[in-house]
Amino acid sequence: MKQTIGQRIRLALEINHMRQSDLSKKTGISPSAINQYISGNFEPKQNNIYLLAKALNVNEAWLMGYDVSIERSDNSAPLITEQEVALLKLFRKLSETGQDEALKRVEELSELSRYV
Repeated sequence: MKQTIGQRIRLALEINHMRQSDLSKKTGISPSAINQYISGNFEPKQNNIYLLAKALNVNEAWLMGYDVSIERSDNSAPLITEQEVALLKLFRKLSETGQDEALKRVEELSELSRYV
């Protein structure tokens, strides 16, 4: 029987001698969300699968339940860069109003030639 994402997160935590709180700190994903993933109540979105796999040093496809090696491949290109991950973490801390304002400001920067 195919393991769930939650079961694989739990296994990877054990292999890495990590707690859910450690994983939360490494990924910026809330402890309650990680608990929901492990419990099987929710499945992580693609960007969170990347963050979880990277923090747990496992292959994203393995984490999603595919029959592939658990080992993370060094030659696999990340879905998003470290800088994008940092930006996303900060963005998620903002209220809805703050997120709207952040989008406006980034859009303004993207229109200035010295930033593109």
